[in-house]
Amino acid sequence: LSWYANAASVETENGVDYITIDRNEEGAKYSHIVADDTTKTNVEVEANKANYAASLEVFEKALNTKAADVYAGSNSKLNIPSVKWLIDDNNGYRNLKFTISYKTPNSDTAQTSSNLSYNGLKITTAYEGWYEFKIFANDKASNTMQYYLDGELVSVSASNIWDIEEIPSFRFEIKNQGLKADSSTTSTESSRKDEEDIGEKYTLTDIKIVGSSSLKEDYALYRINEDKANAIGLKASNLASVSYTDIKNALEPKLAELKEEYFGLYLEVYAALVAADLGGEVTSQQVAACFDKIEEVDDRIDEKLHPEEWEKHNKYGWSVASQSFTAVDAGNYVILADYWEEELPTQRVAAYKVIVVESESDYVPGNEKSWVEENKVSVILFSIAGVMLILIIILLLVKPSDETLEDVDAKAAKKEEKEKSKDEEK
Repeated sequence: LSWYANAASVETENGVDYITIDRNEEGAKYSHIVADDTTKTNVEVEANKANYAASLEVFEKALNTKAADVYAGSNSKLNIPSVKWLIDDNNGYRNLKFTISYKTPNSDTAQTSSNLSYNGLKITTAYEGWYEFKIFANDKASNTMQYYLDGELVSVSASNIWDIEEIPSFRFEIKNQGLKADSSTTSTESSRKDEEDIGEKYTLTDIKIVGSSSLKEDYALYRINEDKANAIGLKASNLASVSYTDIKNALEPKLAELKEEYFGLYLEVYAALVAADLGGEVTSQQVAACFDKIEEVDDRIDEKLHPEEWEKHNKYGWSVASQSFTAVDAGNYVILADYWEEELPTQRVAAYKVIVVESESDYVPGNEKSWVEENKVSVILFSIAGVMLILIIILLLVKPSDETLEDVDAKAAKKEEKEKSKDEEK
């Protein structure tokens, strides 16, 4: 074992190697300061000043770059770059659990995110403005970072980290950039497309929107006209090819001029992007002509009295409130989504979901309550089979007798002889 162990862990005495086994009770440390037991203060590490300054510059640049792409509001978080340059431990950086103490633009009281892994350092950024944070870590054995505060060696915690001046803090600004559909969950074609069976009810899976504090929403449902779509080669893959970022970029210069009828603009922009994906001579007008709008359900319409109106409004049972409809016919459907900030309605973002309806689910209709009665013969046969299986298992588990046929005959003869002798005695 000593051949493979770290040299510092091996001691040799009288020609025999010994491995030193020691429980490490030392916590993680900051790279630029040490706790000086003589002065009972936290002292800068002179030898590391240059490296620390260079690493700090790289870190702050990366932090500000990430902050520039963050949208203030609900569902918004900032991913903090690696702090391995700042904190390390003799048991390894990746084994540490981090705590971030941070102050937000709307409060001077620090908030805490704890038990974070090395690659999961995040801060919630619900408000625009300046944020400030400090960070510390505990190792896998729960050893804490130890530094001096007012002449006393203390464990660094969320309650005292802001009082230890030598521990650095970092600042970044989050600007109001409006809304966006979160690209981290909607960046692939498959995530923008769903499937449903004929006759089943489809409910839209929530599309994650970041940058809003009070989000409002609206939806519109369209069925793709197959005849027109086939004529221009329009398929579900083309419909799902458009990224939310492309829609946002195309919409931004046009939204300022519009105050209502947003879905008309969304469809126009979306159709143009789909046409670009189709290529060739297909125009956005040809693509838009494939979209047949499905009206929201109206329970006041009687199917017998007004069959055409009922077909238009109620056939699919489309509900904006629940974002759901019944997939009555096979084909491709598109739900366009409109999101906006309640206080700033000009801040809007559009998204969509393609729903492919191809086949019926495997279902045998029948009365579930009378199933046993209707399948009485099958139930009886399965019951008999179950009993026979139990008997077979019992037979397999019961040990057979070792007695032979000769043994049985001998016992019978012996019994007969006993009975004969009893008769003679009488």
